[in-house]
Amino acid sequence: MSLLQILSNLIVMLDTSFILCLYFRLPSPGKDMASILGQTYVISNQSGVMSVYGFFDLVVFFIYNQYCQGIEYINFRYKIIQGQLFMIVDQGFVEAIKQKFKPEDQAKAVALVYYMKKWSNAEQQYQEKVQKLSTDHIKACMPEQQEINALVNGEREPKAEELQGLKDLGSDIKSAEPIPNYWQKVLQHCSITGTRLSQKDVDVLASLKGISAVMGDNDKDFKIKFEFNPNEFFENKVLEKEFVFNDEESDLPYKCNGTQIKWKEGKNVTKTIKKKKQRNKKTNQTRIIESEVKLKSFFKFFDDIAPAQTDEEELVKQEQIAGDLSVGEAILEEIIPESLVYYFDMKDEEGEEEDDEDVDEDDEDDDDD
Repeated sequence: MSLLQILSNLIVMLDTSFILCLYFRLPSPGKDMASILGQTYVISNQSGVMSVYGFFDLVVFFIYNQYCQGIEYINFRYKIIQGQLFMIVDQGFVEAIKQKFKPEDQAKAVALVYYMKKWSNAEQQYQEKVQKLSTDHIKACMPEQQEINALVNGEREPKAEELQGLKDLGSDIKSAEPIPNYWQKVLQHCSITGTRLSQKDVDVLASLKGISAVMGDNDKDFKIKFEFNPNEFFENKVLEKEFVFNDEESDLPYKCNGTQIKWKEGKNVTKTIKKKKQRNKKTNQTRIIESEVKLKSFFKFFDDIAPAQTDEEELVKQEQIAGDLSVGEAILEEIIPESLVYYFDMKDEEGEEEDDEDVDEDDEDDDDD
């Protein structure tokens, strides 16, 4: 990274951090933040994370952890990243201006806050319109899901209008046979879902018949549906995960419910029973102690998230909801419409389709003289 880019990142961080310091009453904004920025710069540079967002997260998390734990961290971070800092500040900001600015400059500072809020509101309206367009587009494409699953499962032959590119393949063969393990491979090749899969999950997904989504009446709610063929693992034919939002300003759903999976005896891939012998020192008798051990599994995606009883549990709950939401959105916005790309594993790590690059063999073979 060039010096200019590093300085640009520092400027972004200093500006944002100074505003946060004003609002959250850091005792010495300039000195404390200079120290924080210096430490986070070293950490970021050593870890190879020197993007604005990587650097930003370290600073924001520090401030959140020290001063703002009453706010949902994920929402707090998201609003700042989206340029909506002033959506979470109140009259306390104006009072901070009174403390930090000379009397003759206070009115101007308050007026500037007014225009920054207008800018933020305009940005929010823009994001809402984008969200509405995206939702309308997804709803318009919903009928195509049935056709995709019908072709994958061999429920019908391809239609004439669907075969416009068949001549390029040099084949006129039509087939109504199912594509083996189609959705299994799709989920394996998507980084968001693939990292959650265990080998046992992969075995279960061999019976996955189709994936679809249903949008709610508003622009946010949606439901993911997995349809399965009869299998040796559970009784359910359909597994669902529902995301329901009730707050326009919240970026996380308030309800995140899934289907209770009816696992067959000894086939639950989300947990195992660990047995341990225990010997009584007085009687010298032994007994078997059984304990339940949770396993890594994609199928935890369908679990309901338990209500939080403590602040710590609330943070864990928010992280779980955010994680499930990221999977749900990936299925809705990427996996369903681009399933064939994932089936062929044509996505790189950044989520773009891979391009073949020509490599000059002479360049590869050149050795330093």
